Amino acid sequence: MISLVRTFVNFSKFVDKFNIFLLFSEDVHHLIHDSGAMETYLLHLARTIDRADCENGSVVFTDSANCQRFLDGVEALGDMIGYLGTVSTVEAIYVLLNDIEVTHWTDSPQHDLQEVNVYYRLFDPPSRSLSQTSIPTVHEAAERKFRIVHAEKEDVLVINFHPQQVDFSTIIRGQRTERPVLINVDVVNDFKSLEDWLYKRIKKRKYNDTDNRHVETSREYLTGKSPILGGQSGKSELATLLPRAIGDKKVRKYLANINADGIYVRYEYEGETPQNGFHGYHLIRPESHAVDFKAINDLPDRVKALLDFRQQISAV
Repeated sequence: MISLVRTFVNFSKFVDKFNIFLLFSEDVHHLIHDSGAMETYLLHLARTIDRADCENGSVVFTDSANCQRFLDGVEALGDMIGYLGTVSTVEAIYVLLNDIEVTHWTDSPQHDLQEVNVYYRLFDPPSRSLSQTSIPTVHEAAERKFRIVHAEKEDVLVINFHPQQVDFSTIIRGQRTERPVLINVDVVNDFKSLEDWLYKRIKKRKYNDTDNRHVETSREYLTGKSPILGGQSGKSELATLLPRAIGDKKVRKYLANINADGIYVRYEYEGETPQNGFHGYHLIRPESHAVDFKAINDLPDRVKALLDFRQQISAV
């Protein structure tokens, strides 16, 4: 009989820690056929990695060997197709992984690399068949999931940058002296599915509708504060945009989003409360409501890049 590792997420709770594994393609020539496709692919990859790292509580892992084979393939393909795009290739990815301080799980693996005592097999639920997998990152992600003590507070995800690879979301972990265990590891392939996965697991945010410090028509308005477009009625827009607002865990000062008109909004955290409250405002100048470029410049660069990218792919 096979035991099941609990992978149920109680969405009335929230996840404190996200273990996010990057799985790079080692045959990028099957995904990229020209210079335009190369630029699109690299930009999407970079933004997806940055989005994973921005989330508070996230730890991003990679397999050093898998990463190096991917970079070698990108460099060779770039030379072959004469890539001259605005997104640099190998250097940019090196810088990105260094900036986010990616963790190379291969420096301290949790799973049995030689499968002497523990083995890992793919399980296909419809056919109930088993097959071998030679993807070390899959084994490591499964082992991390297996070792999680508090499943409601921690989760594991694999970002698979080669979606044509075999489905590996359900894995059998076997051990000679113990009953085999069925482990479900969540897998996403792109920026949007990553955001959806995170959204379901982060602590729910509540907009503080009683805060009037940014409402110019209110007696509580503080002169010089960034205003809320539309005054009291503008709060509904801010409340709607709050759940998908993005912050940078390295800064942890503000969250930000962009409305349908391309205007940035910023949210301030109101401290450790059961409500997880925030108040917000538009990044515009008082009275004139002109764009407040100074306030926008104060937002983390990668948060602005992620919000712009989100808008770009939503418009496609």
